[in-house]
Amino acid sequence: MEQHLITNSSNSHATKRISDFVLKSGDGQEFGVHKHITVHACSGYFRSDDEIREGRCFMPNVDAKTAEVFLLFMYGAVQEIPEHMIQPVFAAADEYQFTRLKTHIENLLIPRIALNTAAEFLIVAGKCNSYRLSEVALRIIQDKGRDFVEAGGLTVLETNGPDSLFRMVRSGRTNSRWLDVINAR
Repeated sequence: MEQHLITNSSNSHATKRISDFVLKSGDGQEFGVHKHITVHACSGYFRSDDEIREGRCFMPNVDAKTAEVFLLFMYGAVQEIPEHMIQPVFAAADEYQFTRLKTHIENLLIPRIALNTAAEFLIVAGKCNSYRLSEVALRIIQDKGRDFVEAGGLTVLETNGPDSLFRMVRSGRTNSRWLDVINAR
Protein backbone atom coordinates (compact mmCIF):
# COMPACT_ATOMS: atom_id res chain seq x y z
CA MET A 1 0.00 0.00 0.00
CA GLU A 2 1.44 3.35 -1.01
CA GLN A 3 1.69 6.08 1.64
CA HIS A 4 1.43 9.65 0.47
CA LEU A 5 3.32 12.44 2.09
CA ILE A 6 1.23 15.45 2.99
CA THR A 7 3.09 18.56 4.06
CA ASN A 8 2.72 22.23 4.78
CA SER A 9 5.71 23.11 2.64
CA SER A 10 5.41 26.57 1.10
CA ASN A 11 6.92 25.31 -2.16
CA SER A 12 4.60 22.41 -2.81
CA HIS A 13 1.92 20.18 -1.38
CA ALA A 14 2.39 16.44 -1.84
CA THR A 15 -0.91 14.67 -2.16
CA LYS A 16 -2.21 11.48 -3.74
CA ARG A 17 -3.13 13.29 -6.92
CA ILE A 18 0.06 15.16 -7.65
CA SER A 19 2.93 13.00 -6.39
CA ASP A 20 4.96 11.93 -9.39
CA PHE A 21 7.71 9.88 -7.81
CA VAL A 22 7.77 6.88 -5.46
CA LEU A 23 10.38 6.12 -2.83
CA LYS A 24 10.24 2.55 -1.55
CA SER A 25 11.81 1.66 1.78
CA GLY A 26 13.79 -1.51 2.39
CA ASP A 27 10.83 -3.03 4.23
CA GLY A 28 8.50 -2.42 1.28
CA GLN A 29 6.64 0.76 2.26
CA GLU A 30 6.06 3.15 -0.65
CA PHE A 31 5.92 6.93 -0.31
CA GLY A 32 4.50 9.18 -3.01
CA VAL A 33 6.60 12.33 -3.30
CA HIS A 34 7.46 15.09 -5.75
CA LYS A 35 10.30 14.27 -8.08
CA HIS A 36 11.60 17.87 -8.26
CA ILE A 37 11.73 18.19 -4.45
CA THR A 38 13.40 14.81 -4.02
CA VAL A 39 15.95 15.40 -6.77
CA HIS A 40 16.72 18.90 -5.49
CA ALA A 41 17.18 17.80 -1.86
CA CYS A 42 19.29 14.76 -2.72
CA SER A 43 20.83 16.13 -5.88
CA GLY A 44 24.16 14.34 -5.70
CA TYR A 45 22.50 10.95 -5.47
CA PHE A 46 19.54 11.23 -7.79
CA ARG A 47 20.91 13.21 -10.72
CA SER A 48 22.92 10.25 -11.93
CA ASP A 49 20.48 7.50 -11.01
CA ASP A 50 18.49 5.54 -13.62
CA GLU A 51 15.61 5.17 -11.18
CA ILE A 52 14.84 8.88 -11.56
CA ARG A 53 13.76 8.34 -15.13
CA GLU A 54 11.46 5.52 -14.04
CA GLY A 55 9.85 7.62 -11.29
CA ARG A 56 10.76 5.14 -8.55
CA CYS A 57 13.65 4.68 -6.19
CA PHE A 58 14.28 1.73 -3.91
CA MET A 59 16.07 2.59 -0.67
CA PRO A 60 17.16 -0.88 0.51
CA ASN A 61 19.05 0.25 3.62
CA VAL A 62 16.26 2.50 4.92
CA ASP A 63 13.24 1.24 6.87
CA ALA A 64 9.82 2.93 6.62
CA LYS A 65 10.13 4.89 9.87
CA THR A 66 13.51 6.30 8.83
CA ALA A 67 12.21 7.10 5.34
CA GLU A 68 9.24 8.94 6.84
CA VAL A 69 11.43 11.18 9.04
CA PHE A 70 13.82 11.68 6.10
CA LEU A 71 10.95 12.78 3.85
CA LEU A 72 9.20 14.93 6.44
CA PHE A 73 12.45 16.84 6.93
CA MET A 74 12.86 17.13 3.16
CA TYR A 75 9.44 18.73 2.89
CA GLY A 76 10.04 21.03 5.85
CA ALA A 77 7.32 19.40 7.94
CA VAL A 78 9.68 18.45 10.76
CA GLN A 79 12.85 20.00 12.20
CA GLU A 80 13.06 17.91 15.36
CA ILE A 81 14.33 14.39 14.78
CA PRO A 82 13.32 11.88 17.45
CA GLU A 83 16.36 10.88 19.51
CA HIS A 84 16.10 7.18 18.63
CA MET A 85 15.97 8.05 14.91
CA ILE A 86 19.05 10.28 14.71
CA GLN A 87 21.59 7.65 13.72
CA PRO A 88 19.49 5.85 11.05
CA VAL A 89 18.33 9.17 9.58
CA PHE A 90 21.95 10.42 9.61
CA ALA A 91 23.05 7.28 7.75
CA ALA A 92 20.25 7.72 5.18
CA ALA A 93 21.14 11.41 4.72
CA ASP A 94 24.73 10.37 4.02
CA GLU A 95 23.83 7.50 1.68
CA TYR A 96 21.36 9.58 -0.35
CA GLN A 97 23.49 12.74 -0.24
CA PHE A 98 20.88 14.89 1.50
CA THR A 99 23.40 17.51 2.59
CA ARG A 100 21.00 19.85 4.39
CA LEU A 101 19.73 17.05 6.64
CA LYS A 102 23.23 15.71 7.23
CA THR A 103 24.45 19.17 8.25
CA HIS A 104 21.43 19.62 10.50
CA ILE A 105 22.23 16.37 12.33
CA GLU A 106 25.94 17.22 12.59
CA ASN A 107 24.98 20.56 14.17
CA LEU A 108 22.77 18.69 16.61
CA LEU A 109 25.46 16.13 17.52
CA ILE A 110 28.64 18.22 17.71
CA PRO A 111 27.75 19.90 21.05
CA ARG A 112 27.19 16.42 22.53
CA ILE A 113 30.75 15.25 21.89
CA ALA A 114 32.68 15.05 25.13
CA LEU A 115 35.51 12.98 26.58
CA ASN A 116 33.17 10.15 27.56
CA THR A 117 31.38 10.13 24.16
CA ALA A 118 34.23 10.89 21.75
CA ALA A 119 34.80 7.23 20.82
CA GLU A 120 31.12 6.60 20.05
CA PHE A 121 30.87 9.75 17.97
CA LEU A 122 34.06 8.88 16.11
CA ILE A 123 32.49 5.54 15.16
CA VAL A 124 29.28 7.27 14.04
CA ALA A 125 31.39 9.74 12.05
CA GLY A 126 32.94 6.81 10.20
CA LYS A 127 29.61 5.16 9.46
CA CYS A 128 28.11 8.41 8.16
CA ASN A 129 31.22 9.91 6.52
CA SER A 130 31.12 12.97 8.75
CA TYR A 131 34.39 14.85 8.71
CA ARG A 132 32.91 17.49 11.02
CA LEU A 133 32.08 14.98 13.78
CA SER A 134 35.41 13.28 13.23
CA GLU A 135 37.38 16.50 13.64
CA VAL A 136 35.69 17.44 16.91
CA ALA A 137 35.99 13.94 18.41
CA LEU A 138 39.65 13.63 17.35
CA ARG A 139 40.47 17.06 18.79
CA ILE A 140 39.09 15.93 22.17
CA ILE A 141 41.00 12.65 21.95
CA GLN A 142 44.23 14.46 21.05
CA ASP A 143 43.82 17.05 23.80
CA LYS A 144 42.88 14.57 26.51
CA GLY A 145 44.65 11.40 25.37
CA ARG A 146 45.44 9.85 28.75
CA ASP A 147 42.01 10.79 30.15
CA PHE A 148 40.39 9.33 27.02
CA VAL A 149 42.14 6.00 27.58
CA GLU A 150 41.32 5.99 31.31
CA ALA A 151 37.65 6.73 30.53
CA GLY A 152 37.53 3.57 28.40
CA GLY A 153 37.43 5.32 25.02
CA LEU A 154 40.12 3.14 23.50
CA THR A 155 38.25 0.02 24.61
CA VAL A 156 35.06 1.33 22.96
CA LEU A 157 36.97 1.87 19.71
CA GLU A 158 38.56 -1.57 19.89
CA THR A 159 35.24 -3.28 20.58
CA ASN A 160 32.90 -1.33 18.30
CA GLY A 161 34.95 0.54 15.71
CA PRO A 162 36.92 -0.45 12.64
CA ASP A 163 40.32 -1.93 13.41
CA SER A 164 42.11 0.74 11.38
CA LEU A 165 40.54 3.49 13.49
CA PHE A 166 41.47 1.75 16.74
CA ARG A 167 45.08 1.32 15.57
CA MET A 168 45.32 4.95 14.46
CA VAL A 169 44.02 6.35 17.76
CA ARG A 170 46.10 3.92 19.82
CA SER A 171 49.25 4.93 17.93
CA GLY A 172 48.56 8.60 18.65
CA ARG A 173 48.75 9.47 14.94
CA THR A 174 45.23 10.84 14.74
CA ASN A 175 44.28 12.56 11.56
CA SER A 176 40.96 14.21 10.78
CA ARG A 177 41.16 12.77 7.27
CA TRP A 178 41.11 9.16 8.56
CA LEU A 179 37.80 8.67 6.77
CA ASP A 180 39.62 9.02 3.43
CA VAL A 181 41.97 6.19 4.40
CA ILE A 182 39.17 3.90 5.54
CA ASN A 183 36.92 4.65 2.56
CA ALA A 184 39.77 4.05 0.10
CA ARG A 185 39.83 0.38 1.11
